Amino acid sequence: MDRLSVSREENAKFSTSIAGILIGANISGVALSYLLMLYLARSLAPEEFDGFVGAIAVLMMFGALSEAGVGKYAYKRIPLAAEAEDHNQRHAYVVFAAWMVFFVSSLFVALGILLESSFVRGAVEMTSVTAVLFIPAIAGCGVAVDLLIASRSAVIGTLIARLMVPLVTLSLTIAGVMSIKRFDGTAAVVCFGIGSSVGLVVCYWLLKGRQDSLGQEPTDTNFAEEDSGDLSIPEASESRKLRLIWPEGLSIRRAEWIHWTYRSLSYFAIGCAVTWLFKAPLVVLHHLPHSAAELGLLAPAFETGCLVLLLSKSADKYYFPMLAVAIDTGDLKSDMKLRRRRQAIVGGAALVFWVIVYQLGDSILSLFGSQFVQSHTALIWVASGACVWTLFSLSPTALLFMRRSKQLAANLLFHSIAMVILIPIAFRDSGNDGVACVFAVCLASAATIAKIQEVHAWKSQLAMSATAVQAN
Repeated sequence: MDRLSVSREENAKFSTSIAGILIGANISGVALSYLLMLYLARSLAPEEFDGFVGAIAVLMMFGALSEAGVGKYAYKRIPLAAEAEDHNQRHAYVVFAAWMVFFVSSLFVALGILLESSFVRGAVEMTSVTAVLFIPAIAGCGVAVDLLIASRSAVIGTLIARLMVPLVTLSLTIAGVMSIKRFDGTAAVVCFGIGSSVGLVVCYWLLKGRQDSLGQEPTDTNFAEEDSGDLSIPEASESRKLRLIWPEGLSIRRAEWIHWTYRSLSYFAIGCAVTWLFKAPLVVLHHLPHSAAELGLLAPAFETGCLVLLLSKSADKYYFPMLAVAIDTGDLKSDMKLRRRRQAIVGGAALVFWVIVYQLGDSILSLFGSQFVQSHTALIWVASGACVWTLFSLSPTALLFMRRSKQLAANLLFHSIAMVILIPIAFRDSGNDGVACVFAVCLASAATIAKIQEVHAWKSQLAMSATAVQAN
């Protein structure tokens, strides 16, 4: 049996031990983030906590958008480069991702400052403007973790994102509250940004060390041979040490970077829509006229209701590289069997989570303070939408890998626009409960339609494979 066959068999086995580590790390990370929110809700004044929640929602939204799709595309590009043992292409893509995130995040910093200065006033404006300055750190850490996971370092990447970053953030926050006399929302945002900055630095050294261990001397390679065409170009051996330095390296690898930028655009567009689906309620409410603590009251409901998402986050990122290889090699039947087993496990766990939230929601919210119990109905709505999304969370990425980005984009764009239109109306008529209801309906509808689209895409892929076999 050749090496490629062995690799496929190993990829087909969902490692129970690794999955357990990933799930444990994600649970710990979510617990730390939850503790941070709970601690700040009790430590900050209501208006300060409200400003912190809005600023972080804007920061996380712009940070996710600043990833520009390069992190998600890495789950396809890097595993294929590893399959071909093309270390040069892997290193080139890491450099491309770094420059892309730097450029896009800089644009979003300028846009964020303009937006927050125009629509937010008072002390909250300072908190929001401070938050957008950390967009490059948030985006850079997110992409760096994606690069590590795509490089088959799922455990290390997950430990950094889910344990180290929130632990540093929580530790800094506790130290700040205890040592700074007037610890406000702006100081909390700074602690949050420093945590991601530390994660980015650690990821950088790990990626650099991995490249050094693989060897820095590049080899001639057909670097962008995909189903969209062969874009290979010759390399100039005398420029090897300059090819990855701005701007000489960019001029040599211009065709490669243009190709990757084009391929990342679909991931960027989809990422924008998905990010907006999750961040729209808090971001829109942050910029709507509301009472001093209204946004703060809704935040714990979203934080608690979306805890179920860690089920999909724990397994999906580990599965992405295997999904990319399976689709690329046409090994869809074994992949679908593995997916059905995942659906059964995740679906059962999501149902248990929803029952717990429904029965114990008041007690959970009371941990933040007695005033937060009034958000119980909103919590149930949020948990319902998040459970449906968790069940079908792999469908959007599968559609991207199968080049069905236009169908997925149309689905997500429709629900994103619907959310923008409906949230102000629902907030005016029903307050926070109305906002949570709109979130749940739009999220569940988008996930269900994506799953239906994926089923049709799988059938199409299998039919094409069968036709190709008969033709041969």
